[in-house]
Amino acid sequence: MIRELVRDVASRVANAVANSRLREAAQEQARLQGVIAQISSEIGASLESSVAFNEFARLLSELVPLDRVTISNVDVSNQTSEVLYINDVENLIGVERTSHRVKDTPTGHSADIGETVVINNTTESRRFSKWGAAASGVVSAVTVSMGRDGEFARVFQISSTESEVYGPEQVSIIEQVANQISGAVANQQLYRRSLELAQERERSIRLESERARLASVNEAKNEFLTLLTHELKTPLTSIIAFADLLVRGGGNELSDRQAQHLGVIQRNAWHLDSLIQDLVDVSGIERGTIELFQQESDLAELVSGVLEGLEPSLNERGQTLKYVELEGKAQANLDRQRVIQIVSNLVSNASKYSPSDTTVTVTVGSTGSLAYVTIEDEGPGIPEDDIEMVFDLFHRVDNEMTRKVPGTGQGLYLVRQLVELHGGEVHIESRNGAGESTGTTVRVEFLS
Repeated sequence: MIRELVRDVASRVANAVANSRLREAAQEQARLQGVIAQISSEIGASLESSVAFNEFARLLSELVPLDRVTISNVDVSNQTSEVLYINDVENLIGVERTSHRVKDTPTGHSADIGETVVINNTTESRRFSKWGAAASGVVSAVTVSMGRDGEFARVFQISSTESEVYGPEQVSIIEQVANQISGAVANQQLYRRSLELAQERERSIRLESERARLASVNEAKNEFLTLLTHELKTPLTSIIAFADLLVRGGGNELSDRQAQHLGVIQRNAWHLDSLIQDLVDVSGIERGTIELFQQESDLAELVSGVLEGLEPSLNERGQTLKYVELEGKAQANLDRQRVIQIVSNLVSNASKYSPSDTTVTVTVGSTGSLAYVTIEDEGPGIPEDDIEMVFDLFHRVDNEMTRKVPGTGQGLYLVRQLVELHGGEVHIESRNGAGESTGTTVRVEFLS
């Protein structure tokens, strides 16, 4: 009788314990589902702010131990990763960043294979030799694939600085959470991309509008230059013509002082005519209306002819003009007038920016399929900061010497443009360092 009573009590106690355990399990499951539902609600609202994602991480920490939560977008083909979300900005240390290789890391493996990777100690982490997080103190981690779109996969990772914290129950919870939020993350990524595309489209529209405005301004400028040069050219032609008539017909009727004044008029009229012609050429180049009339030409013959006309002006400045013609025919398909303009500009430039008692050396030669001319001066050289800009329109080197020399910054721009219209190239070198002679060398190359 007593034995039966004991058995009955034991059975009742066992049932009570079992029922209590069932109630506790049900309550824990209800709590778990409640937290997951709250997590889903947070994710559904927004992950775009760090505050929202930190709250998501806090809720998740009620279910599993964690120090860091990341969601990454992985380019599987290139094995590079971009961190989309992280619960603490400071946690970026050791995380696979944009364009960071994720081969041989849990993130890369999970994205490529699609399976969950569980690490619970440093021994297990050694199989991922490139995992940077291990070096920053992470010991345990669970990495779950959240799905793949073509070559891109989203990866969810929970990690901790403690060891042996992720058993089967914790892994199951993490997988549930990853599965629960995968759709929301995908939608937010789609929304983010749509915003980026809208911003890119708006930026493109602004750039196109600005390009059209600048094109209109440029066209107005070219029209103004055309009108200006025409209006200046007409009276200037008359001034030059009548000055020439006075010089030729004046004879003994002009006093020495009058003849000197007339010479000043002529020189300045020719200089102004040259500036106007440069403006015409600049406008033509920018409009694409410059035409070349090319023919097989001897570069040495053209250059020597130009130098013959320029030598007197260099001698007036106390400078020497040296001409060197190397062996071999320097033949090229050239527009003779434009080559004369190119060489005249370069030699005049070399003379203008060089002191007296210096030499301007002009060399003509050929090598392989090139005919070339180099102009070397003994001036102060060009500062390194300016060397790349000397061929820009209206650019002038700003120093004490250049301020004393008149100029518009069109000459070298025209040189490069005219040479490139020939299919050639211009190279420039400057010597202005301590312990060596100063000067500038410009080399113009034409295809033979």
